[in-house]
Amino acid sequence: TNTPTSFSIDSIGHVYTTGGNGSCTTGSGIPHGSCIRRWAGVSWANLSGNPGAEQVTSGNNDALLVALGSSRNIFYVNYPGTAAWTNIPVTSKICVTSATLDADLIAANGLFVYAINDSTGFVYSWEISVSTCWAAMDNSVSMLSISANPGLSGESALLGTDSSGNLWYYCNANTP
Repeated sequence: TNTPTSFSIDSIGHVYTTGGNGSCTTGSGIPHGSCIRRWAGVSWANLSGNPGAEQVTSGNNDALLVALGSSRNIFYVNYPGTAAWTNIPVTSKICVTSATLDADLIAANGLFVYAINDSTGFVYSWEISVSTCWAAMDNSVSMLSISANPGLSGESALLGTDSSGNLWYYCNANTP
């Protein structure tokens, strides 16, 4: 967006946000840093109803904030706004199997949330307000980390690394 926005977590899992009052020129965001140098800033604000987060991420349009809780639960909230955090049922079955998701790391892109299953390293997706189970992305590679590709919107635009340090790109029906 054209105003810098940041999210942070304190030592007890409360989620905070800050932003506004800044301006960026086209293409001047991270990694170029112009937005950060020019940021006039406002103070950190505690988002209400904190889920006890260990990790936060937002979709590519900053309209959705997703948090991974300390007990591996996943929450989301529309941002900006004062709505309560909504639980994504990680205890729901993984599609086609009887296993449940044991989320380790998360990423988001639009209304899609991605999670690495801790026991296998495989990546699963959940579409907010649509999904009823976690769908497997690609169970041929065990991932160590994932990040949504902000250059593409919608499902299946992910970057990730495996345990050997190799960089992977997953793209379904999009052109990188």
